[in-house]
Amino acid sequence: MLIPFVFFFIVAAFVVWWVISAIWVFSVGDPEPGKLIIANIKWSNTTRYVWIYHLFGLFWISAFIIGCSQFLIAAICSLWYFSYGNKADDMGTNNIFTAFRWLWRYHIGSIAFGSLIIAIM
Repeated sequence: MLIPFVFFFIVAAFVVWWVISAIWVFSVGDPEPGKLIIANIKWSNTTRYVWIYHLFGLFWISAFIIGCSQFLIAAICSLWYFSYGNKADDMGTNNIFTAFRWLWRYHIGSIAFGSLIIAIM
């Protein structure tokens, strides 16, 4: 029940870090006087490419984190559904650890490739 909330805070922390680093990337360049108090920043082509790369990283990493949370929820639900314990107390034990092991051992590449496709689209 807590997995969506945990991953929400993970995505929120990533977005906060991304915004801070985006401000840093945005400030790289030569300042020029603007019409008001705010100065305009003139970017070089390299800075533009870095900005595009940084924006693509936001899409890819956030899709990857969301894909990991969706996989964990699906794996935990399937482990619970297909558990054949004789006692009702045995059902659902250690499912989250098994799902994490499956995620990091077998499915991390598939989730990364799927999130790459989502980021490109």
